[in-house]
Amino acid sequence: MFVKKKMMFLLITIFALFLGPISSYATTSEANGNVGPQYVPGPYYPGTNVEMEPGDVLVSPKNWSSTKFFGHVAIVGDDYYIYHSHPYEDGGVKDTVNEFMSRHGQGDTIEIYKPRKGASDAGVWAANNYDENSNYTLTNHDLGDIANNYCSKFVWQAFWFGAGFDLLNQGLTDEDSEIITPSEIENSDDLAYKGRFDADY
Repeated sequence: MFVKKKMMFLLITIFALFLGPISSYATTSEANGNVGPQYVPGPYYPGTNVEMEPGDVLVSPKNWSSTKFFGHVAIVGDDYYIYHSHPYEDGGVKDTVNEFMSRHGQGDTIEIYKPRKGASDAGVWAANNYDENSNYTLTNHDLGDIANNYCSKFVWQAFWFGAGFDLLNQGLTDEDSEIITPSEIENSDDLAYKGRFDADY
């Protein structure tokens, strides 16, 4: 009887010693922000090791001959489609990466910017509201008007309405009337440049 109790105590001790490091590892993992095995990375931008994530802002070249407009910006939705306001479509567009690339000329590159905050919420808003943009126009500067829109204003709205902040850090709200240019979006302190990919990859 004494031997059985001693063996049982020994087994419990060994089991506790083995289990301790596992639970400690799980706690350390969570503390480090790791999401564990359930995390599934998104696709990668063509020819890069940059992961495509909701809220990414894509900036096209400032080259009239290829894109037929002076600079263009778009945002990645939570479904990994690219959302933007486009003059040829007269409003909001939902593109795959390949469709978006096909809108560019040979040799063009597309720059990738990662938001420092609000990325996911902005991506969700863009996916849910792009079809509200029914008219492409550069003359409507009302930041609260989604129906009459253009590319950089739409991306600004995604962060304002979706994530609750002015991407340009100028104190703008949806009650303002202001021109927002692609270069202002590109130069936002809240976006970090992460690389580029070829439009004709």
